[in-house]
Amino acid sequence: MKVEFSKQAYSATALQKAAYEVAADLSVSIADEGSNYIVTAQPVHAGKPDVDLTAFLRTANDYALREKLAVQTEPLRNLVLAHAYSKTPFVQE
Repeated sequence: MKVEFSKQAYSATALQKAAYEVAADLSVSIADEGSNYIVTAQPVHAGKPDVDLTAFLRTANDYALREKLAVQTEPLRNLVLAHAYSKTPFVQE
């Protein structure tokens, strides 16, 4: 089964992480085709002829959202870390 993913919505990293998550059930290949990624999936087990991409789609959405949230919260995360480290004595006197 082949599915197209827009590069605007999904990064290659998010799709690769999703492929890793479902590797026990699906063999996934990702091809770069212009403005889209083409994902081809096949079942790992010969006894399951149908390819159910639900888990892959759910996981890809999860990783894409995580990436977007990481970008949006990076300044706040850096501020919290800077404040925490400013209170930590790294060198003992």
